[in-house]
Amino acid sequence: MTTIVVNYFINNLTITMSEHKQSNRIKWKYMQKVPVPSTIKQIIWDEQTVAPREKIIMRVLQYGNYDEIKYIYGMYPEEVTEIVNRYPGLRRGVKFWVVYWNKLYGHTNN
Repeated sequence: MTTIVVNYFINNLTITMSEHKQSNRIKWKYMQKVPVPSTIKQIIWDEQTVAPREKIIMRVLQYGNYDEIKYIYGMYPEEVTEIVNRYPGLRRGVKFWVVYWNKLYGHTNN
């Protein structure tokens, strides 16, 4: 009897999970291929010379240090600001510095 109940529960759970699959993936907006800067090549480990702009920005925002984040912000300030606002999982400190730099340098899209 216990086996039947467990199998019924597992089958029911599997059916329920497969019926309610939804993708929470955020679609890329900046897909243009741009050269990978030499200062952040170690962060972009799966691309050699060119990579999508959003991939470069996201990797730097996720894994980069302060200087790398400031460097990528200097290259693409509007894109970095938009990506920081679109991805909720980025670290709080990254968001703070982007907002601070926007106020400091006069960018208005924050």
